[in-house]
Amino acid sequence: MFGCISERNTRRFLQGNRERSYDLLLGFFIFTWRIFMEEYLKSAIRIEWVAQKLILDFQKQGPLINIIRDFYGTKIFDNLLVIQGSFDPPLLSHFELICESLSLHQKQYPHAKTALLILLSLSHVEKGTDLFIHSLLGLRVEMLESLLSLKSLNLPWMIGISNSGRYIDLTEAINKYFRNMNNITYIMGIDVFDKLFQGIYYSKTLSEILPAIFQTNYIVAGREDVVSNEDFRSYLQSLSHESQKVIRETKKVSFVPLEKKYQFESATKVRNQLSLDQSVKIPSLPPQILDFIQNAKLYSKNQSILVTQMIIQIFVGIMLERGVDLNKCIQITQKFIKNNITNKNIATRILNEYREKKHLFLEKRCYELLMEHT
Repeated sequence: MFGCISERNTRRFLQGNRERSYDLLLGFFIFTWRIFMEEYLKSAIRIEWVAQKLILDFQKQGPLINIIRDFYGTKIFDNLLVIQGSFDPPLLSHFELICESLSLHQKQYPHAKTALLILLSLSHVEKGTDLFIHSLLGLRVEMLESLLSLKSLNLPWMIGISNSGRYIDLTEAINKYFRNMNNITYIMGIDVFDKLFQGIYYSKTLSEILPAIFQTNYIVAGREDVVSNEDFRSYLQSLSHESQKVIRETKKVSFVPLEKKYQFESATKVRNQLSLDQSVKIPSLPPQILDFIQNAKLYSKNQSILVTQMIIQIFVGIMLERGVDLNKCIQITQKFIKNNITNKNIATRILNEYREKKHLFLEKRCYELLMEHT
């Protein structure tokens, strides 16, 4: 009898120690994670605000872009190299494509005053973004800036957000923002280039839309089964006769073959790897971006980062609809995150509601906090 009691007590003691150790470890993690996130939290809220406002403005003002970061000072430019994507996360293949495209562009236009514009696309990625597998735009901007620091590009660069999915709309948005562009050149993979010629994306026929498509230039990167100039020529021959004719006549399409190691890189694959093991070494990620991801616990399905991202997304959306100014939005959102991020019950409720595409708790708390501030 005494032996059984002793054994039971021993088990309880060990289990209690394990739970206390887990709580201490969790507490230490949240403390260090909060220190890291505080540096980026305000920026993440501000960029989420800009992004959601662009989506709302699309209905009234049409295609738009907004520049979030820039590095050009007083330099003047009249040519734009533009690459658009989700960049979640940015990979070495993205940087390689930018460098190869820049090199080609400088050969084609040796006297042009060129700038690089990297755009995070909202239309097909962010609207309805699942934060269980994606990261907030603000954190991607930080990673993109880190990517651009890998080596000197010797040209002005900007990071922005676009609410345009179609490239003919994106051209309209860029011309609204920059009024003196002589030349716009889009950088893209062969899979994206192929979608330019798919009629399902347009209300007009392809023959009607081709002139609008080819008012800009294109630098196309090889991928998978299109890896050489010969492959690309064969691919072009598979397009409609009218598309082939416009490409021949305008001479606005160039091909850039990438090294084999870059041809099969995938941000989706990287996110999946990191969700399983945060300590894994990923050759397609620059070391400083991998460090950033590991410090922020991105893609790890960690409760703290998921809940923080969800609070920012929901609070910003509600406050934009209510006409609350940006500074008040940042103040309320930061305070709520700081006061509630360690509360397990609140975190569990937010996660469960997010899975069910409901946000009743966060909506209620946001409205209550707005009433308090009013």
